[in-house]
Amino acid sequence: MQSILDNSVAVTQVTGELSNLNARLFETNKRLEAFTEEIRKTLKDHEERIVDVEHNCRRTSDWSRCWNRIEALEKSEYKRTGAQPVVDRAMNILQAVIVAAIVALVLFFMKGGAIT
Repeated sequence: MQSILDNSVAVTQVTGELSNLNARLFETNKRLEAFTEEIRKTLKDHEERIVDVEHNCRRTSDWSRCWNRIEALEKSEYKRTGAQPVVDRAMNILQAVIVAAIVALVLFFMKGGAIT
């Protein structure tokens, strides 16, 4: 008889704890739904703002401003490294001419070296 009474008390305690857990879960679920609804409203608001904005990345003033900024960065980099753009450009042209001459010589000798 005592074991049945102990089991009954245990079942009552477990039922009470399950009821508490159910209430906590229900409250957490309500908060989660409210949070989800708030996120949906925020996303909808952001979407409306993005759709309403006219975006034109082909405006020439923006591109020219970016191009001027790039040129300024290149000049500051040349100053920082001590390089001179005119000398660098001349060296690049000279290097291209030398490579072209070597390729021409290789092709000339691959042909047999005879001028016909």
